[in-house]
Amino acid sequence: MSSLLLRMGKADEAEEILKRCPPLKDVTDETFLKTGNPRFSGDMVLLARIRERRGGLEEATGLASKALSFRQKLLGNRLKTCDSLYQVASILTIRGNVA
Repeated sequence: MSSLLLRMGKADEAEEILKRCPPLKDVTDETFLKTGNPRFSGDMVLLARIRERRGGLEEATGLASKALSFRQKLLGNRLKTCDSLYQVASILTIRGNVA
């Protein structure tokens, strides 16, 4: 549902719905990483996209980078890891941090 709301341009509502999910209540960024559950990395990716859409590029970069790190450790070189790498690169490009 959050993903759909984000695509509709309703980032605030998307974040509200995402945070209402019972497993995500009172969860910190570090908790995401400690779980070892790949589902949480997907939620972190979505939250990074929401923050990016709302203009919080620094926070989005941090979330996307953490999701990338998590996916690299857990999944290795797979499509989801590549998706996270692309997300980090995209945010850095928007911020003007082009290598």
